[in-house]
Amino acid sequence: MTDPGVAGRGRDPRLAPLWDELARRMGASRRPVRSVRLTGLAPATREALAGLLRLPRLPPADVTVQVSRVARAYGLDDAGLRTLTEDLRGPLGDRAGSRDEAGAARRAAASRLAERAALIDEALVGWARRQAVAVDRDLSGQVAAVQAVLDVLGSLDRDAPAPLPVVAAQRLGDPHALDHDRRLGRLLTSALAARAGMDEIAGAAGRRGLLRDAGLVDDELSSTVLAYRLPAEDSHPVAAFGDEVISLTLGQLRRRPVTVARRGRVLVVENPSVIAAAALGGFPQAVVCTAGVPSVAALTLLAQLHDAGCGLDVHADFDPAGLRIVDSLARRGARPHLMTAAAYLAAVPGSRAAVAADQVPDTTWDPGLASAMREHGLAVYEEQVLGALLRAP
Repeated sequence: MTDPGVAGRGRDPRLAPLWDELARRMGASRRPVRSVRLTGLAPATREALAGLLRLPRLPPADVTVQVSRVARAYGLDDAGLRTLTEDLRGPLGDRAGSRDEAGAARRAAASRLAERAALIDEALVGWARRQAVAVDRDLSGQVAAVQAVLDVLGSLDRDAPAPLPVVAAQRLGDPHALDHDRRLGRLLTSALAARAGMDEIAGAAGRRGLLRDAGLVDDELSSTVLAYRLPAEDSHPVAAFGDEVISLTLGQLRRRPVTVARRGRVLVVENPSVIAAAALGGFPQAVVCTAGVPSVAALTLLAQLHDAGCGLDVHADFDPAGLRIVDSLARRGARPHLMTAAAYLAAVPGSRAAVAADQVPDTTWDPGLASAMREHGLAVYEEQVLGALLRAP
């Protein structure tokens, strides 16, 4: 503790820039600070500094101050000046020392994690080392999370797949602990991608594939797709539903991929109301409904149909989301159907739904469509074009 009289002199508010810089420099390391550079000093601070150091004239606004002169002005040595600075500005610490300690802690953590990973799969060692970083300044929490994921991976049997929520509940006490949007879930996905030598993961389908390869079965029930009149072989279970709209889960499609009896074109739509109207009206063509952005189940069914030789005619709302759906499926082999500028312009007079021009993506299959939508600023939904969409081919 500094003598109260000395500390009182140091509390002159005009000298705040001096003490701020002394605290910053002294806190950088335990090495002695010989001088500090002060810049942009106000006239009052320059006057106070001249008085403290007994200068014959006011110092300039930018000045280098010898720390020894400050210490002498208060009748202190270097250690005493450090104590006074702490009295005025709080604990100074040792940032260099703290960095060294943090670095040593990271290296030790990386070694521990690498050793644990090596017991599971050598392909995980590099990944485990890279995870030894403080997240929100918490290294121990990150290490514990990585160890938990490694423990999960070490417990798996690829030949005996288990549901992901069950494994999470049994190993971590929370069935949602390994969900894709949770910390451990993200770490698990990252570890599996690293083990597979992948830099990027192709969305939910890619993640499910990685989990399945590791012996984990992600939710295969909630991912569904609506279908009507699929051209399946008579021996396939869906053939029994005839002209009914059915909902197929991802699990069903994986266990019994759709086998096609006859090749033909399949209409792919975005909205459930369209496939319902198709069934009610006895539409003669097969229809698949994505119900918005295609789920993994929808993508799986469409891939099975496409691989079997069926043509896919995709239609969606004339709005930004619908255009993105069409673009995405077109890149997977589907053909945009009635998604043209002409079809849009024919329907737009009956629309009242506004759409921001800057939200409309490019339409590579018909550049004029995006231009027309940006010009009119209106969306057209599938329900508004049912007549054209469900006209018998």
